[in-house]
Formats: sequence, C-alpha cells, structure tokens
Amino acid sequence: MILRYLITGGCLIGAVCAFSASAADGDWSYISATDGVCASVAQIRAPEADRLDAAHSALPEGCDSEALYYGIGLAADPIKARQCAYVEMAHEKDSQLMGYSGSHMLMTIYANGVGAKQDLPFALHLACVSSFAPAEQAGRVAHLNAIRQGESHGTFSFCDDASAGLTGGFCEAHRARIKAAEEENRVNAFASRLPASAQKQFRVLRNAQASWAKARADKEVDLSGTLRAAFVIQEQQLQRKDFGDMLARLEHPPLPRLGQTQLETANRRMGDDLALLAGKANLGGTTIDPAGIGEAQRAFLAYRKAWGDFAVVAYPHWGRSWVEAWVTMKRADMLDYLLRLSRQ
Repeated sequence: MILRYLITGGCLIGAVCAFSASAADGDWSYISATDGVCASVAQIRAPEADRLDAAHSALPEGCDSEALYYGIGLAADPIKARQCAYVEMAHEKDSQLMGYSGSHMLMTIYANGVGAKQDLPFALHLACVSSFAPAEQAGRVAHLNAIRQGESHGTFSFCDDASAGLTGGFCEAHRARIKAAEEENRVNAFASRLPASAQKQFRVLRNAQASWAKARADKEVDLSGTLRAAFVIQEQQLQRKDFGDMLARLEHPPLPRLGQTQLETANRRMGDDLALLAGKANLGGTTIDPAGIGEAQRAFLAYRKAWGDFAVVAYPHWGRSWVEAWVTMKRADMLDYLLRLSRQ
C-alpha cells in the first residue's frame, strides 16, 4: 500500500509545517503569537454583498461547495460554490467543522479571491473560529496572515496546513474524491466502447470491484493510529486505479501471456498464504486479523468470477483463465505482504 502521509515532527509531509520545528523543541510561542491576529479579525464578517439569507434555507439539491469549487464530477463554478458554502455554513455544527465544510470552503474562496473578491481578513476570521486542532489553527492563521502581508504567494488550500491525523483523513478523502471522479470517467469511457452484449456483465464486474475494494480497505488495512482513515481511502483509491489500469490494458494489446498453468500456480500461492494467515492471532500488532482477511477473500473471489464472466463475453478469444490468473497473481502478492507483516 502506498502511504502518502508520513508523520514527521508532528506534521504531515506536504503540509505547510514551518511551525513544527519550534513545537518539537517545546516552544509553543508560535500558537500564542496568532492570538493577536485572531483578535484583530474577531469582529470581521462576510462581505454584505456576498451574503445570502441562508440561515433558514434548506440545502438545495446539488449544493456541494467542495465539488462546485474544484469541479469534482462536474464543471467548476466558484460563484455557485460560494453561494452553496454560505448555506452549508448556516447548517453547520461543531462536529462538521473538519474537512471541506462550508466554513472552510469560504475560507478558501476568500483567501484565493476565486468565486468572490479576495478578503483575507474574513478568511482569517474563519480560520480562527473553525480550525480543528490548536497547532493546526496556528499554522493556518500564520499562513493566511503571511499571504495578507505579501510574504507568501500561491493558491491557498485548507490542507496546506493539515497537521492533525483526523484532518489528514479529510484531506486524503478530498484528493481521493478528485481521483475517483477521474477514474469514473475513465471507466465510463471504456464501457461506452463495449458492445451491447457485454454491457450487463460489465455492470456486474463494476459492482463486484467496488465491493472488493471496500472489503480490502476495511479488512486488510491497519486501523490503528490517527491516519487510519487516510490509509483506508488510499487503499480504495489504489484498487480503483488498478481496475482502471487493467481496463486500459485490455484496449492496448498484447495482454499478459497467461493461462491455466499460471492460474493454478497463483491459486496454490494464494491458498498456501491463506492457510498460514489463518493461524495468526493478529498481524504484526496491527488490527488485521484472519476473520477480516477471510471476508476480504470472499469479496475477492466474487470479483475474480465477475472478471472471468466478463472476459468470456467480451474477449472470448482469451477466455476466462487468463484474466483470472492475472487478478489471482495480484491477490497472491497482497497475501504475501500480509504474511510478511505477520512475521514482524
């Protein structure tokens, strides 16, 4: 599994972590230094011309400021994103002030001046009242204040200053959402080129793939630690990308030269690994256990069968065994890794 987040000095790699060195040395003055900035913007309110009477408005259909701003699955419309974010903010609770909430989207919109005229004091006000963790809030406020003072340039993002593991999960979900939309477009394009005779079986395959990706992420990813949500999302995205890559390969022969012999070999590897894993109480101190692996394995077998059934219809000159060998080899590699993990 590809781990895009690594903890280093209390920060997530890729975040704006200029404040982490002080914290590592036990100097937390950078947090109190932002108090004056927050006090200076405490009474700042949204620009009157941009406000909507949203306090008593129900969320309209399609109101998703994150999707509208970043163009996730639809054309980007920053102005509609701003209008939607005000409605979302009016309905927010404290438990919803993490990730790409209405408040955080408005912070982004006014920081960048995209969808509204740039208003850094209001963006700072939102950072002061809506950020999740104290250190993360301090980093975000310092970052926005540096933009206001002309000391920092470039596009602002809520995830620039993510330092809490929980926020890391939201940020990974945001990235995965963008990637998922791209993958969905790729799969839809592939489906549109299939003959009518293969459409039904391809829908079955897509559903089986989604179930397999979820089972793999839920049952075979370590859920200890604050970044567990990010790792689960990463694994689902990894499986989604692998599926898209396989479909792309189908349209660009030659395909892997596989058949019954390779399938039997991969089946033996898979069976041997499963037998060894069944005797493990846990895997290297992780939350992964034999029962969870068994659940994921059942989802994989359904996925493999769906691949074979699809190949018989769409690629009869190759048949079932070549594609089942292909996915079984991938599965055996996953189990090999879990077995190594169990020996640590």
